[in-house]
Amino acid sequence: NHLDVIRRWTIAAVAAVLLAGPTALAFFTGGYFEGPRVWAGASVWACVLVLVMIGAQLPGGRWARLALGGLAALAAWSLASMAWAQVAGDAFAAAQIVILYTGTLLAAALVLREARIRRWVEPVLALGTAVVVGYGLAGRLVPGVLHFARSISAEGRLEQPLTYWNAMGELA
Repeated sequence: NHLDVIRRWTIAAVAAVLLAGPTALAFFTGGYFEGPRVWAGASVWACVLVLVMIGAQLPGGRWARLALGGLAALAAWSLASMAWAQVAGDAFAAAQIVILYTGTLLAAALVLREARIRRWVEPVLALGTAVVVGYGLAGRLVPGVLHFARSISAEGRLEQPLTYWNAMGELA
């Protein structure tokens, strides 16, 4: 059936975007600044929209709904906290991150029902991790191979791609 082929390719394309997303975002300081967070969020929610349009179904289990509902509630609470936070911008940034995570979990729940997609998750994410960590370490291990921008404010800490060694360690 022609529609089944289109649906399968659409799901594969959305899965590719979702699996490449963390690696791409890592090269924009891990989404620390608003611009990359907004683009990542828009991309993830566009993926959700496409998946809903082609009829992808959520897992019917109560745990899936509880996880999604919990993240949605946390996003709402984070947005509401702008009313009492000392720095409303920080509360808004935190809410953007939770909205991004909510969309990512929802898109993953929609797309990872396919066994052929699930087989690619670990290898693709591991490859992305190797690329990000390798890029970050290259500046220290093989100086001169890659040319990184240097700023005085970094004061010796990892500046690219994730800006902090702690973040790089967590990713690794």
